[in-house]
Amino acid sequence: MVVPEKPDWESIGFLVSSEIRQSVLRTLSENRSTPSQISAAIERPMSHVSRALKELQDRKLAVCLTPERKKGRVYQITGLGESVLRELPVARRSERP
Repeated sequence: MVVPEKPDWESIGFLVSSEIRQSVLRTLSENRSTPSQISAAIERPMSHVSRALKELQDRKLAVCLTPERKKGRVYQITGLGESVLRELPVARRSERP
């Protein structure tokens, strides 16, 4: 895993702006998961989880391991996703006045 030297503030800001993206990425940091597993774990509608997964993939924070499947796709956090997630608590604290 390659960890960037400087925080990726664009990705951190992208993640901070959405609680569902944070929840989905945190779930993926614990285990590879399908959208239905993530939906159940974070108690959010499947449509919200699917949208968040697409956005996370577009930013290279998550990856689909089984893109050829229509159902039961398995997702995993990327090295960049792990790095951004580690920086998230720092970013959240620095927002407070």
